Amino acid sequence: MNNTFDILFNKHPARLLVALDSEGESIGSSLSREINCTWCHVVNLLNKFESSGLVTTKNGGRKKVITLTDDGLEIVKHIKGVQKRVEEMELRKQEGKKVKKDVKKEEVKK
Repeated sequence: MNNTFDILFNKHPARLLVALDSEGESIGSSLSREINCTWCHVVNLLNKFESSGLVTTKNGGRKKVITLTDDGLEIVKHIKGVQKRVEEMELRKQEGKKVKKDVKKEEVKK
């Protein structure tokens, strides 16, 4: 994810929700590695997500299995939409800088 997206959204909560979507059912320890976040922080976020109705958890033996609810899936869809829009915006910005550099090079040649 890019810096603008991280500014618009708190990095770890947004990444955690997107990671949950990409994994389907997830186990917390793998999520903490995937989003580069401490296990303690992931647990706190998951507890908040569960109390907000964004995820459900069930015991799968020694491990807790986490799944997005319908509301969680809807939120992730919007996060991904914003992420895509920001990436497109930044790509246009980079292309604009490249075009400006090329124009300047042409002016110097003349």
